[in-house]
Amino acid sequence: MEIIKEGLLFTKLDGGGWKKLWFQLRTDRLYYFTDPEHTKNHLGVLELNGASITPTSEVQTYRKHCFEICVDDERHLLSCLTDEDRVEWSETLNQVLQQLNMKETAQQQEAVTSPEGESLVASPSMSRPEATKNMLRGFKRGVLFVPPPPPLPAWEPYESLSIDSTSGEPVYGTVDRLIERLYGSDHQVHKYTTYFLLTYRSFTNGIHYNKIANNDKGRTYKLKICSYMKKWASELRIDFEDNQQLFSIYKSFIDHAEDVDTGGAMPWRNNLTVPQTVYGRGSIESGTPVGNVDFDTLDTMELAKQFTMRETSIFRQIPPWDFHECGWLHGNSPTFSSLLDDSKAITNWVIRDVCDSVADKRLARFRRWIKICDECFRLSNFHCTFAIMKGLQSKEVAQYKLADNWMGADVFFQAFEELKSLTNSRGNFKCYRDNYTKANVQCVPWLELEAKALSELEVDNPTKLSGGLINFTKCVAVAKIIETIKSKQQLKYSLSYNPVMDAFIDAHLKWCELILQRERKILNFLLLFPDRHHLCSRDEYREGMGIKQELSMIHKVSGFQNECRVSIIWM
Repeated sequence: MEIIKEGLLFTKLDGGGWKKLWFQLRTDRLYYFTDPEHTKNHLGVLELNGASITPTSEVQTYRKHCFEICVDDERHLLSCLTDEDRVEWSETLNQVLQQLNMKETAQQQEAVTSPEGESLVASPSMSRPEATKNMLRGFKRGVLFVPPPPPLPAWEPYESLSIDSTSGEPVYGTVDRLIERLYGSDHQVHKYTTYFLLTYRSFTNGIHYNKIANNDKGRTYKLKICSYMKKWASELRIDFEDNQQLFSIYKSFIDHAEDVDTGGAMPWRNNLTVPQTVYGRGSIESGTPVGNVDFDTLDTMELAKQFTMRETSIFRQIPPWDFHECGWLHGNSPTFSSLLDDSKAITNWVIRDVCDSVADKRLARFRRWIKICDECFRLSNFHCTFAIMKGLQSKEVAQYKLADNWMGADVFFQAFEELKSLTNSRGNFKCYRDNYTKANVQCVPWLELEAKALSELEVDNPTKLSGGLINFTKCVAVAKIIETIKSKQQLKYSLSYNPVMDAFIDAHLKWCELILQRERKILNFLLLFPDRHHLCSRDEYREGMGIKQELSMIHKVSGFQNECRVSIIWM
């Protein structure tokens, strides 16, 4: 069978992913294979008789260079590597379909011609009743008349707002149309407002709402705006605390709407005040003395409580916009980034505390951190639980084989095995997610898993599409993750604050952060000078000697040396 065209295409799977396959177009069928080297046994075939080719846009598929083949009410979405390939495949398939249609029409005309030579096919000049009579005459003779397929749909411009017929939520739309839906006549879905408020900063800003205050469309319209403003102020008041200009616009609108009979919708207008809140890491009171605190004598339960108090104070201050567009990777999420930095510092503290201990105390320190980690787990502080377990399972600690030094009946061993099961990545951290779902009380989640899910949403899934459209389907997916986090932020721990112990923890974490910064400088320098002897300029020599002095001041960790063994010679 003659091969008309062949090439590499991506087909969309039922689960939503894309698979790379090798396609061959042969006469009236489209075959597909795993790759071009295995074309003897095909994976499947598409019958092109009666099919149609429909162009698709990036807005509809969230992927470039796509076209759709419709066969017997089944849709097959295919994607090409380049737009030139898409045009070539579409033209070739349309030519094949046109030839098949012409051939089928000729066969129909021959089949439905009566013995007397009278044609039963409706001619262009034939009236509709006459065409119907001829078709009925053909049915009586046992001949089924099949009219030719309709012409290909014309390419239409993008709609300014597209609504999903099943969920009622917008699929995509312009910024203005998405805003109008908040308080316009077509606002029907209550959840839409929440999704919009949690994600709008990824594609616009709050000042854009200034036109709401300047609109004058009567009492009914203003009531809808008031209802929306009330929801905004009650559910996301940190927007106004973070933006004084937005708060001024809000107050101006309230004053402007006072002359309208709102039927009891306005009493809340004076309830919103802007407290002087600084978003970022919570800090201990200045001048709190640490004193000669012995880590071995501190109560492990009290330490776990203070760890939890510290991480909760940061977690509850993370605003929704810190989760937009992977901002923590680009320095745009200061509060969320501070929580992640704390996690790294805790892990580093555990590694150094265990590795720097003398041999006869190393096992005792290892067990002590297991107990602290277990107490954090009992408090549903999953953030510290994962941070401590990362340190206990690190390669620096694992080299001492401390877990092999006790019997299986040991209570610490059993707790360690339980914590290993909790932090295991099997099934996309199924054990952790089950415990997190069951934690209906106060908890500090392990946000690195949410960060991973949000990062995956950013891959080949832009927020802003061509034509000034916003991919609101993605915004809904992001908002659902943020909404789950936000529900946990509302819950508070009833724990007492211990300033001395909190100062002790804060001092150790800051020390670990300082050590990490110095080690990064040392590693960068050693990457520039991998050998022992180098010729360098006077400035490079001075910088290298400064780094050598810093290195001699920090403690030994597995993989690092107490002194820099690079000889530097300037010329």
